[in-house]
Amino acid sequence: MIVQIFVHKKSLSWHSLHSNLPAHPLKFTKSLTDSGREDAIFSATPVQLNPPAIVPSSQSFGILNNRSIAVVLENTNGDDPSTMQYRIGNGPWSDYQRFLLLDRVDSESGAVINSKAISEDPYYLDSDTELNVLIAEVFDLAGITNGLFHNPSGGSGIVTNLPYNNSQSDFFEWGRITNSYGNPYSGFSKSSLEFEGSEVEGIAFDNRFLIGNIDYYNGRFLSNTGADSVDLALDLAFYIGGTTYNTAFDYEFELVNTINDNNDIEGWASADYVRMDRSNSATEFEVAGLTFELVLEFGETTADGFSNFDEFHVRENNGATSNLYATLKNTTRSQGNVGSDGTAIEDPPSGGSEEGSGGGGLLSGILDFLSGFGGDDAAADDTTAGEAPVTAPVTAPVTAPVTAPVTAPVTAPVTAPATAPAEAADSDDGNGKGKSKGKG
Repeated sequence: MIVQIFVHKKSLSWHSLHSNLPAHPLKFTKSLTDSGREDAIFSATPVQLNPPAIVPSSQSFGILNNRSIAVVLENTNGDDPSTMQYRIGNGPWSDYQRFLLLDRVDSESGAVINSKAISEDPYYLDSDTELNVLIAEVFDLAGITNGLFHNPSGGSGIVTNLPYNNSQSDFFEWGRITNSYGNPYSGFSKSSLEFEGSEVEGIAFDNRFLIGNIDYYNGRFLSNTGADSVDLALDLAFYIGGTTYNTAFDYEFELVNTINDNNDIEGWASADYVRMDRSNSATEFEVAGLTFELVLEFGETTADGFSNFDEFHVRENNGATSNLYATLKNTTRSQGNVGSDGTAIEDPPSGGSEEGSGGGGLLSGILDFLSGFGGDDAAADDTTAGEAPVTAPVTAPVTAPVTAPVTAPVTAPVTAPATAPAEAADSDDGNGKGKSKGKG
């Protein structure tokens, strides 16, 4: 008797997960008949690939140094048939071709990198996901050194407590409330603004933080004696990499008057307001070739006021307080190599190998390549301690979400002593008209 074994080449392929080996004996004489066929099945368990190693040139984005981070994926599966994929944050998965170059401008809050190996053979399974988190160094705001009003403007009859070009104070008031004899009118009071700064630490880019508060009293005074605008100068100190940088910002506040309506029972339609004029404000500063912008906005207010981002309204003959928030933005132009979508640059650096088969040599070549962008080292060399305050150019208006109005109670208004109003007809609001044009 002969036992014949049928070996099917396809069934025993290395690429199969199951192999079928059939066999049955054949008759050798006429007195015997062939037997039935017996099948034996042999199974193979797939092997899971290892995830690629993520090798960054640094684990953190610096403010002045390490602003660009090169990232290499290392193949940890030898000759096993696989490709590598990556994604940045919640972006799409992309095939890894060359090293990645991430820029801080696109990663102000840091970056999350994922990688995985994709099988090209059914005998292998895709790997688990590898994770690497790159952090971003935060700005340290050392403190508000000054917040002073200066440079008021108005008509020929303007009356303020800052009458000279170099006058400045954290308290500003405007309007005339007395007659030609110096006697105050009954029910009249000057309008005023007062700034009080707050201490903050460790601020992050694009995150709003409390920089101080503004007290605004909406008074009643003689026509044509009010101010149309006043500037607020903020001097801040930033602590970056062991060096303190003093920076100067200048914000123009328009003092906008509304026509009073005697039928306005709630008082909001007649509420005067302060508006930030961003087109005439200096909101940017530079440090070591990097450009930053500080954007201000009004926030929560007490009961007799309300705000909507760049406006702060207060009822007539009342006072209110508004929180003043700031957002620090990095407006330095990106190097444009890899954005938040993780798109790889076109060519690897000279001397580096593609596909990241070994991270050390390639990373060394990448770091040499980075110097060609005028990046980290050049920025660090330009940094000097005790640098003089930087005054910024004027920037365009910035839009932002509307802040919520009205919360806690308000302080009682200030009322001037009563006397006979010999010039009451000249008062700002005594005849139901508006104050001086545009402001007051």
